[in-house]
Amino acid sequence: MKKFLFSLIAAGTLLLSGCASTITSQVTTFHEWPTDLKEKTFAVETMPGQENDPEFKVYAAMLGERLQGMGFNNSKDLSSAELKVVMEYGTLVSEIQLPMALWSPRFDPFWQIHFSRLNRRSAFYYPYYYPYYFGRQNSYYMMSDFAATRSFLHQLAISISDRKSGKTLANIKVSTEQSSPRISKQMPYLLESAFTEFPGENGHTSEIKLLISK
Repeated sequence: MKKFLFSLIAAGTLLLSGCASTITSQVTTFHEWPTDLKEKTFAVETMPGQENDPEFKVYAAMLGERLQGMGFNNSKDLSSAELKVVMEYGTLVSEIQLPMALWSPRFDPFWQIHFSRLNRRSAFYYPYYYPYYFGRQNSYYMMSDFAATRSFLHQLAISISDRKSGKTLANIKVSTEQSSPRISKQMPYLLESAFTEFPGENGHTSEIKLLISK
């Protein structure tokens, strides 16, 4: 009985792990990251237009927490920070139109007998259906209309530079294509993906997959 229960639990675990959802992001990092960086105090700079944006403040706090988890210290005061961090984000919308396939009696085996007789008596019926036919011979479908498929490319750009010299130490660009238009839903995963392999190979684009928490 115990062996049976153990097998049942193991099978359930495998089933759940196989059904786990993931989010895939493309991450590209260009950097001249110093190997002996000692001062790790940072501050997120507010760019023009971000000063009174509550959405930006939420994302900036999330970015600060992510950097602190990597051993950086958040000074919250740009004048006393060694590193300046700039964050920008946005969403691009793309739409693809695909033909829809509709059933047509013209190519149904039963109605083919009917239409074949009409075609012999009149040239009206066949030209009417022929322009819409596609696919292999004796297909039951015709091309009738178009369906639009919309996707959203959520993008995040993070720049880290030396505040005193102004030298850029790292530029990180992250993007993920999703069906949801809400970038707020994707931002935790974009931030996590940005630093998963940081600093990583200079100029290399990685595909990062993360489990989606329910």
